[in-house]
Amino acid sequence: MESHLTSSLKGSLLQTGIRTVLLGAPNAGKSSLLNILAKRPASIVSPEPGTTRDIVEVLLDIAGFPCVVGDTAGLREGDEIGAVEQEGVIRAKKRADASDLRILVVDSTLEIEKSLQQVQDYLAAPLDPEITTVLVVNKVDLLGSQDTDIVSQYAAATGLPSTHIFPISCLTRAGIEDFANGMAKLLQSMTLSQENILATNERQRALLNECLEGLKTFLTIPANDIVMGAEELKYAANALGKISGKVDPEEILGSSPHPSREIPSRPSIFCCFCDYWVSLFMGPNLQELYSQISALENKACTYIPIPR
Repeated sequence: MESHLTSSLKGSLLQTGIRTVLLGAPNAGKSSLLNILAKRPASIVSPEPGTTRDIVEVLLDIAGFPCVVGDTAGLREGDEIGAVEQEGVIRAKKRADASDLRILVVDSTLEIEKSLQQVQDYLAAPLDPEITTVLVVNKVDLLGSQDTDIVSQYAAATGLPSTHIFPISCLTRAGIEDFANGMAKLLQSMTLSQENILATNERQRALLNECLEGLKTFLTIPANDIVMGAEELKYAANALGKISGKVDPEEILGSSPHPSREIPSRPSIFCCFCDYWVSLFMGPNLQELYSQISALENKACTYIPIPR
């Protein structure tokens, strides 16, 4: 069930768009990269630091995947930046926290440690497993023959795999094709799952979570508290029933006849869990517990819900 929840989140990215953010120091090339991806001047490019203040969002198709890309203010600190730019930096960090994909843009003409200074917070281990981080090393056209081992150098400095590091030049467009091909593979891994997706929207995911919580609580209930166990199974089954169809309470507490007379009665959840309870609670109360469960199965009693 937890695996289905993870798969549904991946599938929802294709419906809502992959929230992507461009982060980096001023003049690293974030706006230039956005314009290349958008194939139009979506963001102002200027040699003056701090040109981008507010978040510029553009819905793009990157390698066939819908992405909501946000160009943000350059990350920097100091007394020289004004109140408006400070607010832009705050918004950039908030946008980064709410994103599925972070593209960190750095200037390759600087020393590696200095180029990573403003984005170091997004490279510190452990990385958030739910957010994909990519490093774009811009301005490689200014390095000449010095860029031969740039990927391995930045991989060693950041801990990112080499498949997540792309040396490019926004000016000459060198490396852009490799960047597009690499992003296609990363976006595919972010959105595709090997399993059938059970929950496809937020309501269904919430119901799956509710069902999962009920089952987890059921497994923590003392062995002799049969009624509370039935209550948690009822909540879990009802939540699942809202996705797949109505679940009769009698299917939780006892056998219920199948609508077709030719098919035998379906066993209750208590029957299915009986072997588990027996194997889990080995001890002096085992026989008494087993007798209580059997009595519930054989007795057509009326179930009275307990207020929660």
